Amino acid sequence: MYIYKIIIKNFRNIDFLEWNPDKKVNVLFGHNGCGKSNIAQALNLLFSTSRKGDYFEINDYYKKNEKNKILIQVWLNEIDDAEIEDKDRAIQYISEDDKIVNEDTDLQGCREMLIVQLTNDDDRRMLWSLVTNTEEIKFNLLARKSVNYNFVSTQRSPIKELSFGYQTLLQELIKEEIDGELKEISNDAIKLINTELEESQTIKKFLEESLKIDEEINGVDKYKIIAREFIGSKSYNNLELGITKENYNLPLESQSTGIQNLLLLSLMKKKLEGKGIVFIEELEQNLEPKNQIYILDQYKKLEVGQLFITSHSPDIIESFDYSNIYFMNDNKINQLFELIGKDILKEICKANKKSFIASVMSKRVVLVEGESEYNSIPVYVSKFGKYMDYSLIQVEGKGNFNKYIDALNKVNIKPFIITDNDNDLKISDVKTWASKCERVYISKNDYEDWIYPYINENLKKFEEYMDFNKVKGSICSTNDEKIKNEIEHKGKENINKYEYLKDMMDTIKYMLHRSFAGAYYARLLSNLMIEDDYIPEQFTLFIDNMLENRQLKIYDESLSNTFLLEEI
Repeated sequence: MYIYKIIIKNFRNIDFLEWNPDKKVNVLFGHNGCGKSNIAQALNLLFSTSRKGDYFEINDYYKKNEKNKILIQVWLNEIDDAEIEDKDRAIQYISEDDKIVNEDTDLQGCREMLIVQLTNDDDRRMLWSLVTNTEEIKFNLLARKSVNYNFVSTQRSPIKELSFGYQTLLQELIKEEIDGELKEISNDAIKLINTELEESQTIKKFLEESLKIDEEINGVDKYKIIAREFIGSKSYNNLELGITKENYNLPLESQSTGIQNLLLLSLMKKKLEGKGIVFIEELEQNLEPKNQIYILDQYKKLEVGQLFITSHSPDIIESFDYSNIYFMNDNKINQLFELIGKDILKEICKANKKSFIASVMSKRVVLVEGESEYNSIPVYVSKFGKYMDYSLIQVEGKGNFNKYIDALNKVNIKPFIITDNDNDLKISDVKTWASKCERVYISKNDYEDWIYPYINENLKKFEEYMDFNKVKGSICSTNDEKIKNEIEHKGKENINKYEYLKDMMDTIKYMLHRSFAGAYYARLLSNLMIEDDYIPEQFTLFIDNMLENRQLKIYDESLSNTFLLEEI
């Protein structure tokens, strides 16, 4: 049995939503507040096995509008194993195009499903039912239990659930598997303790001196201190889960929240194994990156009927197949493949799956050509002093801008572009980009222009990172006329250190492009700059314009959203 369709109306921040999830695995992501958790909560209410809280609250209604009833409806498919009273009476036939059909019509190609729903009466009382096109049948507590729905919310309580208290996750699993062993150890321990207590002369002397009551009065031969069982019939109050480090036993409370949650999720996986429908909110919650990957690997091996996972972590999301990844926005849920197109998505995500997924959850998306901008811009942003919700995608050349723009447009994102004003820039391309982007920024020339002023004044620092002789060989062997003229003017024999390149603009830019290109040096140089409180002017202009509409020169008067990274 699995969820074939979910329909939600007038519930919390969901006006209307209809979704056909995958039969096996569903990874749901989207912005904070888009409604992922409310889908989980809606299903949890629909399949609730609690006898408490059977009234909706005013805040459960979309925009607090009680005039419209809440509707939470699920279509269950492959229901042969469903042990629900009145199942045969409640079966509804569904056509291939998802239409409800009558039994007296041609049922060829139709599927048998159970439609379960939760709504409310005028007093906000929750009403559960099995729905057909002719009647509604009560969907009682026993029937809801038979669906075997399991919900793991973000409100996890590791200290409570990993304790030996009454009705905790740990106690539940212990009773199933090691209850007898613990009680046997408990009985052996009690016998040993009682023997030690009885043989202790110190205790015996204390009792004889303190309890001098004539035996003819109370008929007692002697008094003892007796150990009682420490594992009772309902709980294990004298036991706790601990951790051993360097031969020290440490209680769970002494561990970090991350470790506590890791242990809880590990134990929870054991409980969930073999269950029917499982919905887990934010698997990555409170876990450091390596533990996120570890627990993800464990849960991907989880054998359940149907799995739902919500996440904000690009690392978690990207590890799943595209066909199982769903994006939620504006009360709609779309499979990424369907939304963007298989061919485009496959091509983009061969190199940029994680970056693309992160961008879909960002307020601003910035597309850049190469490694230098991609690796240096985050460093400058960290120093800039203004918060910016953004994602960065490296597209590897101007020719790839359009495919990324088109993909982002499919998820209602108009990106920003930064590109170089070099020989391969065509006005026709700029016009195409501008029609589909928020803004297009054209830098003076290339990234080396951004950083030249700082590099020219701090050439000596390069001695720490690369032998100058390696650099000199490449710049002195080039056929570039501008560089040859600069070298001739300075005198080749006089150029033996980085600082001798001062004011040789073309030579320095060539050196940066040839010897200090790539991700490593882009991060290195940008960090050197911010240590000296230097941020390239073109970056400052770009950020100020994007955040505050600081005026820049227009690149093309016919395109109001194209800018040169130059101040007016």
